[in-house]
Amino acid sequence: MPRIFAGSLNGPTDQIPATADKTELVRVADKFGQALRSRPRAQDGLLFNEKPTGESMKRLLVIPTVFVFASIMFAAPPANAALPSCPSGFLCVYVDINGQGSRYTWLGGDMQWNFNDGTKFPSGTKLNDNISSIYNNSGYNAKFCTDANLKGHCLAYPAYSYASHVTYSDQYSSYTTI
Repeated sequence: MPRIFAGSLNGPTDQIPATADKTELVRVADKFGQALRSRPRAQDGLLFNEKPTGESMKRLLVIPTVFVFASIMFAAPPANAALPSCPSGFLCVYVDINGQGSRYTWLGGDMQWNFNDGTKFPSGTKLNDNISSIYNNSGYNAKFCTDANLKGHCLAYPAYSYASHVTYSDQYSSYTTI
C-alpha cells in the first residue's frame, strides 16, 4: 500500500497510509505544527546577537546571490531603449538579435510568403532560417512558421510589436498576415 510521509528534517516524520481518514491526517498535521512551533528560532536564520556559523553564512550568501542573479536575468529593458529602425507600415526582420545586423523590409499587408524562394538580406544572407528579431511596425498581425507553407511551429507577432530575440531564432521559413 502506498504511504504518504509527513514531516521535515527538523520535525516529526510519520507514515500515513494513503487511505488514512481525516482524523489521522489532522493528528499528524497537529504533531508537525507543534514541532515547528517548539523549535528554536535560531534555526530560521541569524538572530541579531548570534555569531555566524558555516551554515548560517551559506544562507546569508545564497539568498542575495539568487536574488541578484534573477534580477539580472529577468530585468526589463530600459524604458528609453531605442527600437530598431523600421519604417511605419512595414514589417522588418533582422539577421541578428536586438534588431541588429542586416534588415529586410516589406510593406505589411494581406499576403503569404515562403522564404525559401532565395530572397536575401542586403548582406547576402538568405532570409530562410536566418531571422533572429522581428519588428512588426504595420497595422497587420503577422504569423511566422518554421516550415514552408505555414507548417511547423508558428508564432503570431501582433501589429506594432517588436521581438528582440524570436523564439524560433534562425528557423522561420514562411510568413502570413492573420
